[in-house]
Amino acid sequence: MADMGFIPVQLRYDGVIDDGYFAYYRQETGVLVHDLHDENVVRMQETGELAVIDPFITLARTGTWAALKIAEVGFSHPSDG
Repeated sequence: MADMGFIPVQLRYDGVIDDGYFAYYRQETGVLVHDLHDENVVRMQETGELAVIDPFITLARTGTWAALKIAEVGFSHPSDG
């Protein structure tokens, strides 16, 4: 994910910080990808590329769930304009 410009983000769920780093955020675009635990991401043996299964992909825009979640852990989202 880092090669694609994403950083790991520890989201909070019911006030508890997710210590598994199952979420990744690209601040330049406001894209938040989460639910990337070890059963949802595999590395292809032939190419070394990642295969992502069943991710949640959201845009962090003003008032959205994604914007609220990343704000809880100290990130901002890009302007909506």
